Amino acid sequence: MRFAETLAKLMQEKGETQYRLAKEIGVSQAAVKNWLDGNTIPIPSIRALLDTHFGTEIDYANQDNKSP
Repeated sequence: MRFAETLAKLMQEKGETQYRLAKEIGVSQAAVKNWLDGNTIPIPSIRALLDTHFGTEIDYANQDNKSP
């Protein structure tokens, strides 16, 4: 599963908006949109914040920005 799909699923499960997630972890809403669009993935320090925020460990090693 692509990072964008994983993030979208986690956000949906938590009822999270792009704006709220961005505010909670201290990034721009544009950054969250880029992640969801599959244009970029977050840097390691932001990945740690996402893991903590969602209470899970996202397997970034098996994530990419390409369609399967």
